[in-house]
Amino acid sequence: MRALFSLTGFVALAASAAAQQPEFFRDVYADAVYNRLTGFSTSQIARVGFKKGQDDLHVLFRNETFDTRGTDLPFQYAARGTSVALGYRHWFPGNRMFGTISYGTGLAGTIKDKADFRAGFAGYTDWSNGRNFTDLYGDLFYVGVAKDTYLNLRIRPGRILRQDKDGRLWVYGVGQLFAAGSGARGTENRVEAGLGIGYLFRGKVTLNLEMRGGYAYRGDISKRTYLNPTIILAGQL
Repeated sequence: MRALFSLTGFVALAASAAAQQPEFFRDVYADAVYNRLTGFSTSQIARVGFKKGQDDLHVLFRNETFDTRGTDLPFQYAARGTSVALGYRHWFPGNRMFGTISYGTGLAGTIKDKADFRAGFAGYTDWSNGRNFTDLYGDLFYVGVAKDTYLNLRIRPGRILRQDKDGRLWVYGVGQLFAAGSGARGTENRVEAGLGIGYLFRGKVTLNLEMRGGYAYRGDISKRTYLNPTIILAGQL
């Protein structure tokens, strides 16, 4: 009954958005992340759809890979998941936070032929004072394939070393919280803090190098405390 209600509500929202006079949009996001704890991962997310006011309706393509081989984790694997879905987003005032719901199917990898239902919220904000700069990101999602809910919160207070028309170089402290409803794995239930240096190129591509220390507060993991050097390359169009 709950699944039927969610799907019925989703269809109603999609029909409401489609009945308006929307504008075409497309966006692409990709990242590659390496850290000592969980190994190497990548994600590519592309959306094509229509937006009217604070709402958009889109087709979403998602491809994700994970490779934990060579880490100290008690569970080592290499996996891929590819899916396509119909999605809806509502943007809150300021266009820095949105609520979203999507429903689709797995095309390849570990989620092939499985229903891919996701719903949640994500948001970003930043503030500056002279060369001092801080940003804050958070998201909360239910992922149907995993039958679990995930929380991610990150704050980075720092100082700009150099800024020009091409980009921004800055150093910062970082604190991040990961949590999952099931609490089964330590990699999904941990808190980390450390220092980093990052470069943002023309507002589109970022490269960040970080040295973090972490603590897994629940779930299966080899060591509760750990060092976690991290490299993140991300971009959007």
